[in-house]
Amino acid sequence: MDFASSDAELADFVEKLLPVNAAVFAQGITKYVFLGDETLDNITKLINVNLTVPIKLTKLLEPQLMRQDYSRIVYLGSVYGGAGSALEAVYSATKGGLTRFAQAYAREVASNNLTVNVIAPGAVKTNMNAIFSEDTIQEVQDEIPMGRWAKANDISYWVTTLLNKRSGYLTGQTIYVTGGWLL
Repeated sequence: MDFASSDAELADFVEKLLPVNAAVFAQGITKYVFLGDETLDNITKLINVNLTVPIKLTKLLEPQLMRQDYSRIVYLGSVYGGAGSALEAVYSATKGGLTRFAQAYAREVASNNLTVNVIAPGAVKTNMNAIFSEDTIQEVQDEIPMGRWAKANDISYWVTTLLNKRSGYLTGQTIYVTGGWLL
């Protein structure tokens, strides 16, 4: 799915899906820049990819998800949705918005056995963070009480747990998976 798609393309994408009982939104882009140096076009792109399109897709998926005996939505947020990050003000705002959206939307759909939660990782070895020098990576690692950056499986464990049928009473929550960093 291209997160720059039009509303019609999003609707067409959802219409062609097999019946689903879970959606995991693992999108996320950022640009490390002061807000004053950010372009208006890039602000729009960050908001669309990180917040607007996931909300639109959720709306479009809702009828399918509500027909299931139980269903799940998991968004990948960020520790910066709670703590905020200099040079990532727009990114932080979008991830914070995702947390608040999930909290509110969970209240709307909880009686239909649809849970809505956010996993908010801290520093994770991803392509998005590959731009940093080894010195910067080490500086961040030194701040993390666990002494290391998260691996993909540290995050996927919690996503899988939230998708489990037995997790049906946990909804509207943001789970910070940070190794103790920035709490």
